Amino acid sequence: MTATVTPAVGHRTGLAGGSALTGTGVLLRFNLRRDRVRIPVWLAALTLGTMWPATAFPQLYKTAAERQTAGETINSPAGLAFTGPAHYLSDYTYGSMLGHQMLGFMVIMVGIMSVLMVARHTRTEEQTGRAELVRAAVVGRHAQLAAALILTVAVNIALALLSR
Repeated sequence: MTATVTPAVGHRTGLAGGSALTGTGVLLRFNLRRDRVRIPVWLAALTLGTMWPATAFPQLYKTAAERQTAGETINSPAGLAFTGPAHYLSDYTYGSMLGHQMLGFMVIMVGIMSVLMVARHTRTEEQTGRAELVRAAVVGRHAQLAAALILTVAVNIALALLSR
């Protein structure tokens, strides 16, 4: 005698017609809602942290000689490793000062922001147990990571547009 096994009513045997990214949009909206305060704070802090020196440099370095002296202090191996190439140091204007002195700061802070954002929406979700609850629904295997990465890239693009 042969018997066939049928799954119980309502039991999910697989994502019929679904993909590994099913539910990414829903998770992205959820992540945006959870970070509705954090994202504007990061964007405002990094944008204002970049714009403040732009307004302070004319008061700090009033003459071209003072700017050139500041440029000469950066013209060392350690200074150039942190600020980038030295081809703007011959005519050290306010724009080149801002670019040189803020580059390292912005790269480090944007990196920290991005790492914290992805970790908050992936690893923290696993540690608190919310990831298992979300995965119990119809959500693709890579939807959580994809939503976290899309959000992080979107915030980085917004920061780039604000910092222009």
